Amino acid sequence: MKGRILAAFLAVSLLSSFTVQAQTSAESADSTEPVPYSEDEFPQWSKDLRRAEIVTLGSLPFVTIGATAGYSSFLYFSGKRDKFPNPFDKNNGFSTGEIIGVVGTSLGISLAVGLTDYIISYVQRQKAEQRRALKEASERENVRPITPEEAAELLRKNQDSPPADSGENGEEP
Repeated sequence: MKGRILAAFLAVSLLSSFTVQAQTSAESADSTEPVPYSEDEFPQWSKDLRRAEIVTLGSLPFVTIGATAGYSSFLYFSGKRDKFPNPFDKNNGFSTGEIIGVVGTSLGISLAVGLTDYIISYVQRQKAEQRRALKEASERENVRPITPEEAAELLRKNQDSPPADSGENGEEP
């Protein structure tokens, strides 16, 4: 019984590997060159989310250094510390609560930086789309409706003048 189950499992695994190999196309097997992403391969919201993530996480180390230096300056100038603590020193005398506060402040500021970048990018993209739409609208031929008086004048002109390509008896040449 166990032998049959093992044989069936091996048969299925071998057959599935052959079908996977058969599904690869000759075109993809010949080319190992990576293909750049197309413009519409990812939706805009995922690009925006990725950019916000990169900006937020990229700003975190710099914001943490700034928050640590700012908190150290606050402690020094308020008189709670005798000397200015070195923000790069592991033994700078910060308690666990102070470290959690500095890191929490850094995370909040980094999120604000990422959100600000997202808002600025969104507004710039919307303005660019509006400009493009206005440019396309100005390049199109504008059609305006005519007043009834203008329509009557055009009808009178057309009725008064004979057609340009008609012969003497009204037949075409």
